[in-house]
Amino acid sequence: MSEINHSSFQTFFLLNGIVLANEVEVFQGVRLVPFPLTLGKKDKEIPQYVSEFSSVGINYFFNKTQFIIDSSVVSDFNIDQLCQALSLACNSGIQIATSIQVKMDEEPFSMVPYTGPSVTYMPHDPVKDPDIEEAKRLYELLDNLEPDVQRKLHIPINRWIKSHVKQSAMFNKMIDLEIPPEDIPGSPTTSDIDKMIDLGIAFESLYLLGSNNLSLDLRNRASGYLADSQNSQEDLKAMFKEIYNWRSKAVHDGRLPTEDVKIGEKFYTSSEFIKLAQNLCQRSILKIVEDPHPRVILNLDREYLKPLLENGCKFRKSKDYLKCRLRLTDGRDCQLHALIPPGGISKKGYVKEVWVEYVAESVEIDNQSYDLMTPYIHRTKQGIQEFILASDNSIKLLPNPDEIVIKYFQEIPSQPE
Repeated sequence: MSEINHSSFQTFFLLNGIVLANEVEVFQGVRLVPFPLTLGKKDKEIPQYVSEFSSVGINYFFNKTQFIIDSSVVSDFNIDQLCQALSLACNSGIQIATSIQVKMDEEPFSMVPYTGPSVTYMPHDPVKDPDIEEAKRLYELLDNLEPDVQRKLHIPINRWIKSHVKQSAMFNKMIDLEIPPEDIPGSPTTSDIDKMIDLGIAFESLYLLGSNNLSLDLRNRASGYLADSQNSQEDLKAMFKEIYNWRSKAVHDGRLPTEDVKIGEKFYTSSEFIKLAQNLCQRSILKIVEDPHPRVILNLDREYLKPLLENGCKFRKSKDYLKCRLRLTDGRDCQLHALIPPGGISKKGYVKEVWVEYVAESVEIDNQSYDLMTPYIHRTKQGIQEFILASDNSIKLLPNPDEIVIKYFQEIPSQPE
């Protein structure tokens, strides 16, 4: 028996959740090929499919896209990773519906005339070129992550994708069967319960390591990582508190609140709140993927953490202010003065309080210039990665992963007596 030459084959995938207007070469030998947006209309063309699909109706091809890998050009390609990248770029759930391997000269989904009854087909909006370019960029980022970071992100990304797609036979069944759906617009369905459970798993996998108060740890860690200002951090804390409450009700009660959610001065229907949770999960994943030090937020790098926590324990009882500079999560060093006050380090060795120098900023009001003192850290839209002592660049300390108090000063305070 002669050996099969895999380079003479090509693999066709059908992807759910993505529609294109034009064919796109994602990478060399890797293409996304659309079905016509008029698919299903009388006297138009439909896909010719191989015998495995002979019992499948035309509806099977609605809102799907062909993904083709030329084995003569590409020997190994991670299609699951591309689906993750496409989903993150398009903020939607894109998954593999099925796949077929055929000879190079075969086209299982080539178009043939359709003469059957007219079928109503309302396609999704086609994905735009910038989304494809962003997906390619994210694919490269995901591909270059360290193996343990890839492993840790696999669960939250796939659970987030799952929260976007149709999940069960009870899809869109109202939770409270005694109330007509038209009387409670936006009321959660059984599918929404599944979505909140999936999102809860995703957030716990991203931010939590296990503690006695998961709700408190989630809102502190997630809000601290995502916030770009003190006000936004407080808003995020309220959002994550509500997200965890919804996740708990979904898991333990099998139902979700039917009333609108109030966060600050804004009200959200259940569908709006679930969309908010999905967006925060996507935002978390994207920031971690682009983080120069993702192992820290994912609680992976114990060897990195241990010496820094030992440094913290060593300086915990210092009676002097510890002068330092900050390294931010985008890899940049902050050159402003920062001080860790006496008592500012926890028993575990984390910095729980830091004072940061104000930035002088000149503004013009009514043709007069005024000097304003503005906070620096929140303006960077980045968190603190570590502290580097001014007295010795080799000594580094870690910020408290749950919550850190940031204060500001104009002049270095005098040493305590």
